[in-house]
Amino acid sequence: RAAARRSPARSSPPAQPAAAIPSSPSSSAASAASPPAPGGARARAMRAAGGWGLGAPAAAAAAAAAAVAAVAALLGLGALVGALAAAALLRARPRARGAVAFLHPVGADGGGGERVLWCAVRALQRARPGVRVLLVTDCPGGAAAFGPEALRRRALARFGVELAGPVEAVALRGAWLAGPAPWPRFTLLGQALGQALVGLEALARCRPEVLVDTAGLAFALPVARLAGCAAAAYVHYPMVSTDMLGRVRGGVETYNNRGGVARSAWRTRAKLGYYRAFALLYGAVGGCAQAVMVNSSWTLGHVGSLWWGWGGGPAEAPGGRRAGARLPALVHPPCNTQALLKWPVAGAGARDRRGGAGAGRPPYILSVAQFRPEKDHALQLRSFAEARRRGSPAVLGARLVLVGGCRNAGDEARVARLRALAAELGVGDAVEFRVNASYAELQGLLGGAAAGLHTMLDEHFGIVVVEYMAAGAVPIAHRSAGPEMDIVRPQGGRKTGFLAREEGEYAEAMERVLEMRAEEWEEMAAAGRARAGRFSDAAFERKFLAALEPVLPRL
Repeated sequence: RAAARRSPARSSPPAQPAAAIPSSPSSSAASAASPPAPGGARARAMRAAGGWGLGAPAAAAAAAAAAVAAVAALLGLGALVGALAAAALLRARPRARGAVAFLHPVGADGGGGERVLWCAVRALQRARPGVRVLLVTDCPGGAAAFGPEALRRRALARFGVELAGPVEAVALRGAWLAGPAPWPRFTLLGQALGQALVGLEALARCRPEVLVDTAGLAFALPVARLAGCAAAAYVHYPMVSTDMLGRVRGGVETYNNRGGVARSAWRTRAKLGYYRAFALLYGAVGGCAQAVMVNSSWTLGHVGSLWWGWGGGPAEAPGGRRAGARLPALVHPPCNTQALLKWPVAGAGARDRRGGAGAGRPPYILSVAQFRPEKDHALQLRSFAEARRRGSPAVLGARLVLVGGCRNAGDEARVARLRALAAELGVGDAVEFRVNASYAELQGLLGGAAAGLHTMLDEHFGIVVVEYMAAGAVPIAHRSAGPEMDIVRPQGGRKTGFLAREEGEYAEAMERVLEMRAEEWEEMAAAGRARAGRFSDAAFERKFLAALEPVLPRL
């Protein structure tokens, strides 16, 4: 999943970090998937020493790798073209009149993306009661677990969304093809092919009037158009972007730029060429959408500069945008802020949240995030350990509670590794894991937290940061993308939380929240709650329907 921030000025005013903490010289910027690596410094040193030049052995290896890459790319592109040609044959199949299908291959991911799905379904059902709503998904647990009544119960119990009508599930067998696991090499190209195949299977099973992609399957959009369907997309995260290119160019090791590539000059050059070519292809398929919505200013900047016909195109200069081009609709994700307003941010209830004299329990810092590599739970544990090493009594008396969903065995193994890391850091007794917590349990935890922790680099939006603020938990969020540009911003001249990027910054922010005077904490919590009000379910439904209206079937 590519992450890259364009100039914020293209999509929103320059962000003013709320209470950003000065960087500590000894801080570590380690990612969840690899140990700290001075990638940028390494790249600069190589350039200074002439290390980017290729000797004869390296040049030969580069030429061989380039040949293999070219063959693989041609095979992949050929398969992609074949899938698109097959899609045109689906026009002969009967179309489900009045049907709108939501393409969401992983039907039980339990994250913010699934809540967007259910709120979008509810909005459509309320506005168009006569529309037949289909959910195209993998149906984990079998068809019985994805019947209309089971789906209604899941939406309500897990996300607090009460559907206004039935939803019919259309089972996908090949949903796994759209993920990164089947494509250990040339992952982006492999996922592009996988997405097209998933779209092909979806439309072979049921050809609706409108296909709405809510899971980032851009390469399913041309399949839908060729099959004679209208195509719409709600984009959480661009597959490729300029920040991603920048990290590769700078030799930075991350979960999607392995050390072997980051440390090699010729591999870095090859990967940059691959990404640039893919960006053109991604922009072309994105241009097939007839209605486009994005979840944040950060995503708007990228999609608006890449997708043809939506601000971007092959004739654009890098970072440019066509004059007078239509732009995607900015539709912030729905955050159930109303249900979280009951938790206290002043008085005795707030005192219990902060801890200290008279409190009924020790305070805790809450983290809510799926247990996936990009969420960087390891950074949370290291930051908490660093904060405790500094010896503040307020921090030593606090706990860190990690709440998140596990989708599969890989996630469960990741949780086991995180437990081991907590023990290794000496904070195992002060860290609690809550896996696959219910909606009611999560609500209670949000309402009792002193602070909310978020550590994902370039999180496209960050629903959970809004939920922290609505519940009165002071956010400590990553200084990038959605949290920086849209969420943790001043409200009425008052600070709404903290932004950090490295271990030392997070540790200092934890100290500051837990050591705050009561009046300071209450003022910041109240300002954050007021800021969260602009990201409500009602605002999402209104903007989503306005953007989708042009492609909805006429009943």
